Amino acid sequence: MNIINPILEADLCRNQRQNLRIFGSLYSDFNIGSLINGLEGLRYRIQFGPDFRIGRVGVADPANSINGDGNNIAQYDIDIRRSWTFDNLIYYDKVINEHSLGLTLLQSASAYHTEGSNMRSFVNSAQELWFNLGSKSDIRSYGTFLTQTQLQSYMIRMNYGFADKYLLTASGRWDGASQLAPGHKWDFFPSLALGWRLDQEDFMNNHSWLDQLKLRFGVGTTGNSAISAYATKGSVSPNYYHFGEATLSGVVASDPSAAIPVVMANSSLGWEKTTQYNLGVDFSFLRGRIFGNIDMYKSFTKDLLMTKSLPALTGYLRTWANIGKTENQGIDITLNTLNIDTRDFKWNTTFTFSADRSKIVELADGKTEDISNGWFVGESIGSLYGYVYDGIWKTSEKEEAAKFGREPGMIKIKDLSGPDGIPDGVIDANFDRMILGKLRPDWNAGLLNTFNYKNWDLSVFIYGRFGFTMETGSETLSGRFASRKLDYWIEGTNEDAYYYAPGVGGENGDTYKEAMNFQDGSFIKMRNISLGYTFNSNQLNKIGFQNLKLYMQCMNPGLIYSKIDYLDPDVGGSTFNRSLVLGINVGF
Repeated sequence: MNIINPILEADLCRNQRQNLRIFGSLYSDFNIGSLINGLEGLRYRIQFGPDFRIGRVGVADPANSINGDGNNIAQYDIDIRRSWTFDNLIYYDKVINEHSLGLTLLQSASAYHTEGSNMRSFVNSAQELWFNLGSKSDIRSYGTFLTQTQLQSYMIRMNYGFADKYLLTASGRWDGASQLAPGHKWDFFPSLALGWRLDQEDFMNNHSWLDQLKLRFGVGTTGNSAISAYATKGSVSPNYYHFGEATLSGVVASDPSAAIPVVMANSSLGWEKTTQYNLGVDFSFLRGRIFGNIDMYKSFTKDLLMTKSLPALTGYLRTWANIGKTENQGIDITLNTLNIDTRDFKWNTTFTFSADRSKIVELADGKTEDISNGWFVGESIGSLYGYVYDGIWKTSEKEEAAKFGREPGMIKIKDLSGPDGIPDGVIDANFDRMILGKLRPDWNAGLLNTFNYKNWDLSVFIYGRFGFTMETGSETLSGRFASRKLDYWIEGTNEDAYYYAPGVGGENGDTYKEAMNFQDGSFIKMRNISLGYTFNSNQLNKIGFQNLKLYMQCMNPGLIYSKIDYLDPDVGGSTFNRSLVLGINVGF
C-alpha cells in the first residue's frame, strides 16, 4: 500500500523565491525666468524614474516526496525586469490684467524590458537543491525569453482664464506604442474643457449661503494599446512527426489542439479610441457644510482591441483586430456633509453614487451577436446567455416531461420558441436560449460616516452594488464531493424544491444544470469599521512622545443584505479575507 503524507511535504521539498527591487525618482527644476529677463514664468523640469527587479525561483523535490513521485527533481528560474520613464517638461505661465495663460510642453519616453530563463531536470540528489542541474544530464525542460516594449509621447496643453470666471483647457497628445503594427503605432488624441465659476459673477453676490458653484464641460479622446508585445507579428507552433522509429520536429501555422493557439499576424492593428463628453458641476454651500460634485458622461469607443475568430482553413483560429463599437453613459455623484459640528463632537458623511449603462453598437463583419463571448448588438457588454430555468419536473407532470425527454426530478427548461417563432415542444439551443442578465451593475453606492468625540474617532463604511447577475449556483449533486446545503427534489416529499434530484446525470449532473447559474448579485456590505484614540499634547508631554495613536480596524465585517447566502457577491467567491487589525502610530 502506498500511503502519502501531504503534511510531510513541507519537510521534504524546498521552494525558495528571492526578489530584489530597486527603484527611484529623480528630477530637477530650472526656473529660467528668474535667470533671464523677459522670460519670467518660464520653467524647465526633467525627471527620470528607473525600476530594476531581479527574481530567482529554486525548487527541489526529492524522490520520496509527492511532487518528486519517484525522481529527484530540481528547477531553476531567473526573471530580470527593468524599466524606465524619462520626461522633459517646459512650463510657461503669464498673467496680463484679467487674463491668465499657462502652456505646458511634454516629451516622454518609457521602456520595458523582461528577460529570463527556466530549467527543470532530474538530478542525482535533491539535497544539492538547484545548483547541480546537470548531474544526470537529463534536462526535462528548458527555455529562455525576452520581451521589450516602448512608448513615446508628445503633448501640448494650454490653460486660459479670464477674470477667474471663465476657464479653458485645450490639449493634444501624440502617442506611439511599439507593440502596434508598423504604420499604425502613432495616433493623435485631442481634448477640450470649459469651466464657468458662477460664484464669481456679480449676480451671485447676494447669495451668502453659496460658497462655490462651478459648471464644467469637457470632451476628449483617449487611446488604448494594451495588447501583449509582438501580438501583431503572428507566430508558428512547433509540431512533431513520426516516421517509423524517428520523431522529427516541424512547425505549423497554428495548432488548434494547443491550450492557447497562436494568433495570425495583423499588419494594420492600431489604437483603440474612446471619445467622451462630460458635463459636471462642483458646489459648496453653507460655509462648507455641504459640498460635492455631479458628473454626467457619455462615451463612444471604436476600433476595440479584441481577438477575432477566423476560418480554420486559414491555418489560424483567431487574430488581434480593431473591431466593434460600444457606447457608455452614466452619472457620478459625490456628496459630503458636516452634520454636527460642536466643540467636542463632529459627524461627517460622504455619500457616493454612480450609475452606468453600456451597450454594444457594432460587432465585426456586420454580425449582430457573438454568443460564445456574450456579445449582442444593443445589449450590455458582458451579457449572460442561456436556457431559462423553470423549476423541477414533478411526479404529476411525468407525461408532459416525457415529451421533452425528461423525467420527474429533472430540471424543467422553458420552451421559448421554435423554427416558426412559436414554442414547438422541443428544447433547442438555437431557439430556446435568451439573455438572462449582465455582469455590469446598474448602479453602486457607498456611505462613509465619520464620528469624532474629543480624542476618539470612529468611521464606518457601507458599500452596495445593484442590478447585476452572477454566474454561479450550478451543482452536480453527484455525492462525490462536499457540497453546500441544498433544497433538492425528493419524490413525494419535497417536489417543490429548487434543485433537482441527486444522482441525475451521474457525476456530471443534470444536462441543464447551467440554467441554475444565474443569480441576482445585488448586495449591501459593511466593508470597514475603524476606531482610534489620539493622545493630546498634554498626555504626550507626560510620556515624551511627539504623537501617539492607538487604533483598531475591522475589514470586511460582513454582508448586511444579499440574495445569495453561499458566497460573497462583492468578491465573487465563497472565500474572502476578514481581518481585525490592532495598531499603534508613534512619533518621537
